[in-house]
Amino acid sequence: MTRRTAYGWMILLGWGALAAWMGFDDFHILHQEIFVGIMLTSALAMVILFTIVWTRGEPTEEGPNERG
Repeated sequence: MTRRTAYGWMILLGWGALAAWMGFDDFHILHQEIFVGIMLTSALAMVILFTIVWTRGEPTEEGPNERG
């Protein structure tokens, strides 16, 4: 997964979490667990994607022995 793809997914998940937060007050108290679950799942997925992208980084053209 490239950084561009991961950042795209993070933006989509962020919009999903925002939409869930906006719908939080519009529904009965029994349905609010669903929106909390969507928000927490989106946040967790964003943290996982960011961690993967941050630790792996972009592949470079040079090999491991060509750094000077």
